[in-house]
Amino acid sequence: MQIGDRPIGLVASLNRSLRSRRILGFLPANLIVVIVLAGVCVISSIDTLTSFRCDREPRAVGLEKFFADVNRTNRHVELTGIVVPEASLVNRASNRGENGPVQSVHVPMIAPDGKAALLVKFPGDLGRGEARRITVSGMLAPPEAGVSRALERRGWTIGGIPVERRFVLIAGARPHAFWIPATLSIISGSWVFALLASEWRDLALIRGKKAIPGNPSGV
Repeated sequence: MQIGDRPIGLVASLNRSLRSRRILGFLPANLIVVIVLAGVCVISSIDTLTSFRCDREPRAVGLEKFFADVNRTNRHVELTGIVVPEASLVNRASNRGENGPVQSVHVPMIAPDGKAALLVKFPGDLGRGEARRITVSGMLAPPEAGVSRALERRGWTIGGIPVERRFVLIAGARPHAFWIPATLSIISGSWVFALLASEWRDLALIRGKKAIPGNPSGV
């Protein structure tokens, strides 16, 4: 027995076992597993690329330059602007339909020219108070679904000022090591390849048996 025969046999056995099971009564389980692993591989690959492009220390960027940069790759930044706590979007914990404690707030940071704003996400309750100039470092990320819906109802404006749609700044966040999602991407991608290869091999064997004269059943 060659060294590679045992893992190949284990993958083939696992694939056949999954194929024999049905999800929702008709979907083979091995197909579902491959789809899920492929999704994990794609997401991890994107996360790897994002982490790889980020500076380890936040890069100071002017708000005007940030709004003008349509192809931002480094998402670990330090921004300075005017925050307006009174215009915050508050995210509260929900308990049986009742509002619980504040989990986080999205506070608009306004550019010096007052023509655009970026939401900055802070953990907990930032409180209220007058507008003030602050410097915040963190990671840029797409807005959460709930925040997007809230802003869509407002026409993506706060106090008449257009709000950045691509990103929010998550205060205090840092990029994780790129090898973590890279490892996950390699592992999930390897399993996708192994399961697909095993399925292709089984199908080839079945077709080969059917092609034998006098053996139409493929048994």
